[in-house]
Amino acid sequence: MGYPQFDPTTERTLPAGVDVALVVAEGDDHGLYAVWNTFHHTHFLRETLTRLDHGELDRGYGFDSATARDTLRENLARHAQVTEIQALEANRRLTEGLTGQRGFVVDCARQAGHTWKAIGAALGISGQDALDWYTRNIDHTTEPLGRRTDPVHAADRAWPRKLGAGGRPRRIVPVTRRVDAAISTSQGEGR
Repeated sequence: MGYPQFDPTTERTLPAGVDVALVVAEGDDHGLYAVWNTFHHTHFLRETLTRLDHGELDRGYGFDSATARDTLRENLARHAQVTEIQALEANRRLTEGLTGQRGFVVDCARQAGHTWKAIGAALGISGQDALDWYTRNIDHTTEPLGRRTDPVHAADRAWPRKLGAGGRPRRIVPVTRRVDAAISTSQGEGR
């Protein structure tokens, strides 16, 4: 079955009449993002209407509150109604997709010769945390990119985890870091 087809509004939201449940279940990342945006946009419109109804926005803004209410209601009517649960499901699916894409790009970065330190910096985490995330979250039993099997990349898949005091895992520097450091030093990059 193909992706649900719709033309997003200028706000990149779902227009009224779109089957939100179908977009959440089968939509691509653009559709899922439109679900997310629609929820936030319509929530803001409803919140603003509520504030107008309570007289919180009538003072000092220089607009006719009756006209503002009509405009907000018309805007709400042009958008699909997205529930909180649909927005959360769209968020979950977007996050899962981005996580999968992250693993792909990390794999490409490693194949291109980038260090774990550089990858971690790009992700806003330490190089060790980037390596730990990659080791935990990426299935290393498949080789979708035809990963090289040289010692540097082989070590990425199976670096040892030693136990420290009390049987807790102790972080150790994997072989790849030592190799990366040796390569960087020999190329004059330093660390």
